[in-house]
This record gives sequence, C-alpha cells and structure tokens, in this order.
Amino acid sequence: MTLASVLPNENVTQCQTIYSDETFTVLHRALDMLTAKQKETVCRCFGLDGYATESSVEIGKEDNTTYKAVQSSRNKAIKQLRSFLDQPTGSQSFNIAELYTLDQACDLVGLHKSELHDVLYRRGIDSVKRGFYRKQDIEGVAQHYERYKNAGDVYTSAQVREVLGVSKFKAEYLISKYEIKSLRKGFYRKQDIDELAHLCKSSVS
Repeated sequence: MTLASVLPNENVTQCQTIYSDETFTVLHRALDMLTAKQKETVCRCFGLDGYATESSVEIGKEDNTTYKAVQSSRNKAIKQLRSFLDQPTGSQSFNIAELYTLDQACDLVGLHKSELHDVLYRRGIDSVKRGFYRKQDIEGVAQHYERYKNAGDVYTSAQVREVLGVSKFKAEYLISKYEIKSLRKGFYRKQDIDELAHLCKSSVS
C-alpha cells in the first residue's frame, strides 16, 4: 500500500477522512508542503487540525467564493500530496520538512512559476522530484532577492499584478504594450509601474 492510497480521489464530491492510524503522522506532516490557503482548505474539508468537517459549499459561503473555487483549491492540494506520497512507504529520499513545493517556493521568492523556473535553471538548481525543491536552495534564492527588494524602488511581478489589479496575462500585456523594461527577471522599477497604474486608472475613469 502506498501513502497516497489513503488520499481521496481529487474528483470526489463528498468530504471523507484522508488518514488512517498508521499514516496519520506522515500525512499530517505532508500538509506542511501546501501553501497556507491550501492547507486550510484541506483541513476544513477533511476535519484536520481542529477544524470541523465542512462541505465545499459551506466553505465557499463562509469565504465569499464559489464551491467550485474551493474544490479547485482542494483538488490541487490533493494532487500535490499524491505527487509526493505516491511511492512505497520509507522510500522517500528526502524528509518532507526539508522540501518546498513549487507554489511555496514562488510565494517565498515572490516570483511567478515561469520566472522562478528561469531563475532556478540559471542557478543550476534542480528539483529533487517534479515540483519539489530543497528548502536550503529556495531560501538561498529568496535571501538574494530579498536584498534586491529591500532597495525599495522595485516591484516583483507579483506586486506588479497587485498594483495594477489585473491578472498575470493582463499585466504582461500592459507591460509589453507600454514597453516597460524589467530590471532583471521578475523585477520592475516602482516608478514605471506606479505610472502605468495611474495611466490605466485614468483611461477607465
């Protein structure tokens, strides 16, 4: 039996327990691989970490979102857990606590997936298995970029989307349309983006 076999299929519509006696500890630790929001969603769906079990509809109503959005978040989290756990017990060469998922790495560094992939490739950093990276590698990259961000006059691509209030693809379109150059992969001059945001708001009003 593999650890992943105790996880529900991502297509299930009913909430159900995702752990058994012998695998509870490992699966509970595995939840730490998820982003904070994914972990909360999974815990609420399956009654973990002191949460009462709730349906996707109930969670959606409480969080002012749709049940489909909740299911999507839960399903993505389950797939990530399966990706790591779908191997014989004891065969994992790395402790879960020593790894970051790609989503966690993006959150920590502040870059989009495609941008982070480029950065890791240039630095010769490989995943230990698909979608999982050593914490020490990612934290080293994050520390380097944190010094860059602390200069105070730059935005990361994630911050650009927040300032503009648009999706990733819309942000890329606007940056290309107005020929805004990045300082380096995933970083833009704060002044350029603030001016673009003002321009976009002016064109709407």
